[in-house]
Amino acid sequence: HVARSFHEQGRTISITTLDARESNEREAAFADARARFGCRMNGVVGDPSLPALRDRLAALEPVRVRERPAAAVRAERDAARAR
Repeated sequence: HVARSFHEQGRTISITTLDARESNEREAAFADARARFGCRMNGVVGDPSLPALRDRLAALEPVRVRERPAAAVRAERDAARAR
């Protein structure tokens, strides 16, 4: 799981997926990743062959990585495991 791996390394990530149709399962997984790992999750729904959707994808903000000290990551992980 990408979000978990980045979180364990003290890094943040923004993930965007592309789907042809809405998915309750995807939205539930996104909500879980946001809550557990603090990552940004975006779902883009539509036909990627359409110019409007291509424009929307091109306008998305690029991924920015933010480092956190390893000690802070370990403390947060240990606290989460203790729950």
